[in-house]
Amino acid sequence: MPQKLEPKNFAGLNVLIVENQPPILGLMRDYFALAGVKKIYEAPNGQDAIALIQGGGAPDINFILCDWNMPIMTGLEFLKLVREFNPDIPFLMMSGRGDKESIREAKEAGVSGYIPKPFNPLQLEAKLDVLLNPYGDAAVSVA
Repeated sequence: MPQKLEPKNFAGLNVLIVENQPPILGLMRDYFALAGVKKIYEAPNGQDAIALIQGGGAPDINFILCDWNMPIMTGLEFLKLVREFNPDIPFLMMSGRGDKESIREAKEAGVSGYIPKPFNPLQLEAKLDVLLNPYGDAAVSVA
């Protein structure tokens, strides 16, 4: 049975998942749905994701989860293009690569976070919490 996550503040996310393997794409879709996300867009590679974004097919995206290893355009290439027109959107890279050089390269390109595959819904939720609420519950609103 899937692990039930607390929806927290993730219902306002409009996520773009960029993943070329349908079973993993479906799993990521399920993970985000468990976290309370209502709008989920999908693309099988970076090239299609750029076309979706620039073509207006997903005007309200405010979070990107992207695989590193994909055909046509890698996740790193996609990240670099996204950063040219949207330097602030949270961008979480997922990959089986765990070497320090790959992580450094992604950081230099502007990745917001990195999550190694495989991961479970609770690990994704924890990563989302850190990326979207960097100060946690201790954050203070200044009016």
